[in-house]
Amino acid sequence: MGMTFFAERLRSARLLLGLDNSELSVAARLDHSVVTAIERGQCPLTVDSAEAVARVTQLPLSFFAVRSAEVPRDSLRLPEDGDLSARMRDRIRQLFAEALRVTEVLFEETRYSLPRLPVEATSADRLSGDRIESVAEHVRAALGLGPDGHVPYVMRALERHGVAVAPLILPGSTDAQCLAPGHFGVSFWSGFDGPALVGFFPGARPDRDRFTLAHELGHLVLHSRRHSVDAEWEANRFASAFLIPAHRAAEIFGPDATLIDFARAKAEWGLSIQALIVRAAELGLIGADRAASLCEELRVRGWRHSEPVEVVAEEPVLLWRMLVNRFGPSPYRSSMAAERLGLPPFVLRALAPEPTHAAAVPPPSGQVHQLRHR
Repeated sequence: MGMTFFAERLRSARLLLGLDNSELSVAARLDHSVVTAIERGQCPLTVDSAEAVARVTQLPLSFFAVRSAEVPRDSLRLPEDGDLSARMRDRIRQLFAEALRVTEVLFEETRYSLPRLPVEATSADRLSGDRIESVAEHVRAALGLGPDGHVPYVMRALERHGVAVAPLILPGSTDAQCLAPGHFGVSFWSGFDGPALVGFFPGARPDRDRFTLAHELGHLVLHSRRHSVDAEWEANRFASAFLIPAHRAAEIFGPDATLIDFARAKAEWGLSIQALIVRAAELGLIGADRAASLCEELRVRGWRHSEPVEVVAEEPVLLWRMLVNRFGPSPYRSSMAAERLGLPPFVLRALAPEPTHAAAVPPPSGQVHQLRHR
């Protein structure tokens, strides 16, 4: 077939599917010592070995003929505690690397514009809240969003400006198994000469997804060129500032703001009540005691895990459109897509799902995001 296979891709396949050496050896009927030697670079990945692994994993043979995208290990901020096993972290990193590789190919072959975002390049190891508010204001402007209004569709704002968004669903697992408690997204941007990708774990509430996307956008603009001693705090502050500017929050929340006030704000701005309480507190609009009282009232009402006011879910469309542009109206059925991108249809479908009709065409700029009370 004229393909050159890369030995390291055997390990990539194993990590993507959550297999150890022994499990892959047994499944592919390969000697365990051979698998180990290939992964260590002590012997080549032969056509026979690649075909054996491809048969049992359903990966196209071309998977073993492409290099993984370069994603520095410390650039994906996954929890290192007991929330995720080491194997699950490795699977997520590998899936994201494959998604980024596919994104790079699609951007190049469809000639889609690369992101042009203002990037924070200061040497400060921790940004002030005021500085982050300013960065968020500049990013809103760069994305064509006004300084005062809510963000109607966060995904569309990102995708229209060259930031691809992909759900991360591990092959063979459910949404719930992919969802890391307290951690809902990952992202990477190598800089102005490459595309940016935000991955999110489906299964959270839509208001949480909006915050996650804004949080990852914060990482892209705040941490692509600098190291921070508190990157998560900075990204959270950015997300809040991006979704509800400080001067608008000050118009809404007073020191005696009630949960009803926060619920109404959720309907307008698309953030959770809990996130809005944090936002009001960090801006000094409510005191610490008032914030604690509101959080306790949330708990008593049973709203901490099931808030009132429903936010309509958003769907990514950019990668799907690129697939259609490149491979035709049924890209999952195209053997050409699987061979060119080195991923089977079920993985491509998960990373770039076909949107519903309503989500297929982005709304006009400034259209009000639909929110409804339950």
